Amino acid sequence: MAHSLAAVAFLAPDYDAAIAWFRDSLGFAVLEDKPMSPGKRWVVVGDASGLGARFIVAKAEGERQAASVGAPAGGRVAYFLETDDFAGDFARMREKGVEFVESARREPYGVVAVFKDPWGGKWDLIQPARVVVPVPIQKQLTFLAIAFFAIAVVVNTLGSGVAPFVTGIAVGYLLNPVAHRLQRLGFSRLAASLTILLAFVGVVGLAGVTLVPALTRQIALFSSELPDFVKKLQSVIASGGSTFLAEHGGLWLQKLGLGDTLTSDQIQKGVADLMSRSGAWLLTGMKQLALGGAALIGFLSFLIIAPVVAFYILVDWQKMIDTVDSWLPRPYRAELVEAAGEIDRALAGFLRGQSLVCLFLGLWYGIGLTLIGLDFALLIGVLGGMLSFIPYVGSLTALVLAVSVAVVQKWPDLHMFFLALGVVGAGQFLEGYVISPKLVGESIGLHPVWLIFALFAFGELYGFTGLLIAVPTAAALGVIVRRLIRSYQMSPLYRGRPPAAAAP
Repeated sequence: MAHSLAAVAFLAPDYDAAIAWFRDSLGFAVLEDKPMSPGKRWVVVGDASGLGARFIVAKAEGERQAASVGAPAGGRVAYFLETDDFAGDFARMREKGVEFVESARREPYGVVAVFKDPWGGKWDLIQPARVVVPVPIQKQLTFLAIAFFAIAVVVNTLGSGVAPFVTGIAVGYLLNPVAHRLQRLGFSRLAASLTILLAFVGVVGLAGVTLVPALTRQIALFSSELPDFVKKLQSVIASGGSTFLAEHGGLWLQKLGLGDTLTSDQIQKGVADLMSRSGAWLLTGMKQLALGGAALIGFLSFLIIAPVVAFYILVDWQKMIDTVDSWLPRPYRAELVEAAGEIDRALAGFLRGQSLVCLFLGLWYGIGLTLIGLDFALLIGVLGGMLSFIPYVGSLTALVLAVSVAVVQKWPDLHMFFLALGVVGAGQFLEGYVISPKLVGESIGLHPVWLIFALFAFGELYGFTGLLIAVPTAAALGVIVRRLIRSYQMSPLYRGRPPAAAAP
């Protein structure tokens, strides 16, 4: 017959005072609270996930029991509260007014600090020293193959139908730290989630009311003027390019055996061919994006489903984490949690940081180009900011569009050209040397080439949904591959087998 210790009695002078301390200071949940005989209640508190031992709160009666309140172990530590985040729980409990009688100390069995309950009873807050049992490489590869095969099957089967859910999960994941901070300020998880959701919807709604109409007007105007814009740009490049080559490049072209002067018609034909190819590529990309997003139906799904999913993710985030944690095989739990932490740091560092970088660059390009009087400045700023999620693509797009519009707008005066070049160049300098190092950092483990490959590969395979899952998948794959390499470097295959001992 299997046995386990299910609950421990906690003697207190008052039920409600004990419940308040367990709930507000330790973060426990009230699992049961039922009336019994007059003056007595059946009160059980414990972790909301149901893991670990529970406490049955008992109200002290009589002098003997009253004398035992706060001294269940004769003045020694009676209860041991185990955590996997000592620093976070230590800081949170001190903020809640829990009295620690010593600073944290490291012992052979883990990190520990003694604290007191309101009646003087001593507790240990302890994070045990982790004993990491490495997961065999064969099991890692098997699990990795099964996980990515399952993801591929789901995405390939449902297509763009999962996009609103993926977006909602991503938004909830990004806003989860904000919910934690609001909880530290005294908000309940539900109130914090509602506050964040209302603020998020408000910001998006405000942007939709103010930004979208102006952006729509600029897109319509740009589309109507695009043929004339292309013709004028071709003419400028043809005339200016022919003159420039004749004045400055003739000698060098002759030395290279390219002395035949290009005519204006030849230059204009080359520019027209390049622009037609670029336009065809852009239209194809927009068509694929529209197909992957299921056009209007997909847009309405995003407006309705994504915020709802994000709300429930915010409300139940810790419960979901605890549930998944309870499924992990105990011998390998420490290593799996460590791997998940690496993926979280890489993913969170990139997504949250790069989102702020995109916002900064969008505002910088939009406001800066508007101040110098450039046409379509808002459109260029929005495109440059959004595409900055892909390293270098956003800045390159903003640069090409800004200088092209500046040349066409003020030719032959190059004053606007250099102003636009300065705005985009300054934005790229600030992003590369100030903003990104602070917000994104250098230790996220996502190389730009790897990220670009993931975005294009998943976008080609799964359309818009593929773009949404590309970054999380790239982050997870990067962490897993690095861990596999470390496992390989610790294996006998890499290090070589030690020579066999000689027989006596």
